Amino acid sequence: MDPNNPDGNPDLPPGHPFNSILLNDYWSATTNADNSSQAWDVSFEASDVLLTNDKTNSPALAWCVRGGVNAGQH
Repeated sequence: MDPNNPDGNPDLPPGHPFNSILLNDYWSATTNADNSSQAWDVSFEASDVLLTNDKTNSPALAWCVRGGVNAGQH
């Protein structure tokens, strides 16, 4: 996420490798440490990381990605 992106939505850094991004919420793989029924999601429209109320009720999309070469350095 790059909230300083002057080009607007989606707020990703220039030259990002992703195509056909919907301005919607996407699930992360991270559960809320304080409440395991909640998970974090990312909003490409709001350029924000949001906490969902319940994993079963959120309309967030899923976006499968994997780490590339040297992904641990980012």
